[in-house]
Amino acid sequence: MSDTGYRPDIDGLRAVAIIPVVAYHYGLGMPGGFVGVDVFFVISGFLITGILLQDFERKRYSIARFYERRVRRIFPALFFLLAVTTIAAIVRLVPTELEDYGKSLLSTVTFLSNIFFMRGTAYFAQVAETKLLLHTWSLAVEEQFYVFFPLVLWVFMRYWQRLLPYVILTGLAISFWLAELAVEAWPRAAFYLLPTRGWELMCGALFSLRWISPTRSDIIRVGASVGGGVLLVTSVFCIDSTMPFPGLLALPPCLGAMLVIYAGQCGGGPFNRLLAMRLPVFIGLVSYSLYLWHWPIIVLARDAWANIPILGRLTLAAVAMVFAWFSWQVVERPFRNKNGIVPVRTLWSAAAAAGAILLVFGEGLVWQKGLPWRFPQEIVNIQVFKIPAHKDCFDRPPEAIAAGPLCRIGAPHVAATFMVWGDSHAFRLGLMLDDFAMRRGLSGYLVTGASCPPLLGVRTLVSACQRFNDAVIDQIEKRDVRTVFLDAVWAYYAEGRLSDELEGGMKLNWLEDEQSSEHSVAENRRVLRRSLMRTIRRLEHDGRQVIMVGPVPDVPYSVPEALMRALIRQRSLPQGPTLAEFYARERYVFASLKEVAQLTHAQILYPHHYLCASRCSVTDGTTPLYMDNNHLSNAGLERILPILNSIWWGTGSAPRAKIGRELP
Repeated sequence: MSDTGYRPDIDGLRAVAIIPVVAYHYGLGMPGGFVGVDVFFVISGFLITGILLQDFERKRYSIARFYERRVRRIFPALFFLLAVTTIAAIVRLVPTELEDYGKSLLSTVTFLSNIFFMRGTAYFAQVAETKLLLHTWSLAVEEQFYVFFPLVLWVFMRYWQRLLPYVILTGLAISFWLAELAVEAWPRAAFYLLPTRGWELMCGALFSLRWISPTRSDIIRVGASVGGGVLLVTSVFCIDSTMPFPGLLALPPCLGAMLVIYAGQCGGGPFNRLLAMRLPVFIGLVSYSLYLWHWPIIVLARDAWANIPILGRLTLAAVAMVFAWFSWQVVERPFRNKNGIVPVRTLWSAAAAAGAILLVFGEGLVWQKGLPWRFPQEIVNIQVFKIPAHKDCFDRPPEAIAAGPLCRIGAPHVAATFMVWGDSHAFRLGLMLDDFAMRRGLSGYLVTGASCPPLLGVRTLVSACQRFNDAVIDQIEKRDVRTVFLDAVWAYYAEGRLSDELEGGMKLNWLEDEQSSEHSVAENRRVLRRSLMRTIRRLEHDGRQVIMVGPVPDVPYSVPEALMRALIRQRSLPQGPTLAEFYARERYVFASLKEVAQLTHAQILYPHHYLCASRCSVTDGTTPLYMDNNHLSNAGLERILPILNSIWWGTGSAPRAKIGRELP
C-alpha cells in the first residue's frame, strides 16, 4: 500500500521547492518563490505517511520511534541554527527587536511560531524582513500536524483501513475550504495556521496511500511528469505576493508536486529524470539546512547593508549554500543515524537539555527587555515614551459610555463643550487637546475605542463598535456638546487594512451598513462615504460644529526602531513617504473629505500640512515623530499643534477652522 525504496526524484523535487524560496527571499526574480513551502508540505506528507505505512506493514509501527526519527531529523540542525542566531541577535538587534526575538525563540522551540507570527507579522509586510526566525512558521505547521496524524493513521490502519483514504480526503476538503474561506477575511490566519495548511500535507499523504493506482499508460505517465513540472515553474513566476494566498492559488504548486510524485510511482517521466540528476539531488539533500540558514543570513545582511546589489545577493545565496552544506554534513547526518554520536537512550535527554537552554535564553531576553544596557542611554531612550494620561478614556465598553460619567480633558471645573470621538488616533489627538484646552480654560470629553471609527450605523470587525457609537451619540445629544472632533485612521476603514498590515489584526476590517451587499474594498469605500454623511448630518442637526481631522501618513516600519538602528549603525535617518505617495495612499479618503466639506458645514483639519513637504517627516533630528508606524509620538503631536492654533474659539464655544491650503 505504501511506497518503499529511495526515489532520487523526490530529493530533486525538494530542490525545486527550496530554490524558489531562496530566490524569492533574496530578490532573485521569482515573485512566487514562496510557493516552494507548499511543495515542501506535499513532499513531507508523502514521505512521512509512506514511512509510517511501511512500519505498519512490517508490524513495527511505533509512535515513540516515529518521534525519535522526527527529533533526529529536525532538532539538531534547528537548535544549532537557534544558538547561532541568538548570538547574532544579541550583537545586532536593538532592544525592542531583541525582546521580540526572545519571544519568537520561545515560540520556535515549542513549535508555536506560526501562531506567534500570525499575531504580529504579516508574512509579506516589509517589517517581516527584520524577523530572524520568521521562516520557522512552516516547521511549526508540520510538527503540529504530526502531533496527531500518526495516531489517526494507526487507528484507521488497524481497525478501518478501507476508510483511511476517505478520512484523509474529507480532512483535505475541509482544510481547503477553510483556507479559501479565510484567505480574504483572515489572511494571516489562512497563511500561518495548520487548519488552513493541513490540506497540503494531506495531498502528499493521499499519494502515499496510492489512492490513484499507477498506470501503465506512457501518455499519462509522461503527461503527469511534464504537466507537474510546468505547473511548478508557472506557479513560481506567475503567482506573487499581492495575490490572495493560500487558497485556490496554492492548488497549482501542490497539484504540480502531486503529479510529479504520481509520475514517479508510474515509472517516471522527463521531469522526474531531470530531478534525479546529481545536482538537484544534492540540493534536495541539503534543502532542510538551506531553508534554515538562508533566511537569517539575508535578514542580517539587510541589517548591515541597506541596499544589496544583485551580485551581493547572489554571493549571499552562495554563502547560505556553504552554511547548508556544513550543517548537513556536520550536524544533520551524524544525528540522523541512531547508532551515531547520540544513541537513542540519550537522545531525548540531550534534546530536552538543549531545548531548555534555548528557552532560558529566550525568557531572559524577554525578561531583560532586550538587554538595553548594550547601547548608550540616549539611544535607548528613543523607545521610551511618556505614558499617556487618561488611560480610562480609551476602549471603554458601550455600557460604561451609556452609564457615564465620560472621560474629561481640559480644565477640570469648567462645563464641557466639546468632544473628541474616534479610534486610537483620536485618543492621541485627545491627549494633545487636553493640555491645549487646559491653557485656554476649556473642557471637553474624550471618547475613543480601538479600531472603531466614529461612524453611525456601521458594523466593523469590533463586535461592540456599533453599540459603542450609538452610546456616544446618545451622550452627545444629552449633554451640551457643541463641537465634535472626528478622528480615525480613515484609510484603514476605506481599504480594510493598513498599507502593510502592520496593525489591525489578522482579519480584514470590512464595513457594513444597512445598504451593504458584499465585502470588498469598493463596498468599504461606499460605506465610509455614506456613514460620514450620515454621522455629520446627525451631529449638525442641532447646530453642532463638526471638525474632521484628516489622515496622518502611515509608514511601512516602526519609526523608533528604525531610528535606533540608524543611530547605532551610523546611517542616514529613516525617511517617510513622499507627498505624492501619501496622496496616492489616501486618494479616496481625501475625495471623501472634500465631498463632506462641500455638502455639510463640517470643517476639516489636515495634519499632514505640518508633517509633509515634498516628503513626510518621521523624525525630528534624533527624536521620532511616531511611536510606531502610524501613531504620532508626543513630539509628533507637538509638531501638528499649530493645527489647533488655526481654530478660533469664540465666546459661544464653537470653534471655526481656518484652512490655509487646499489639497491638490
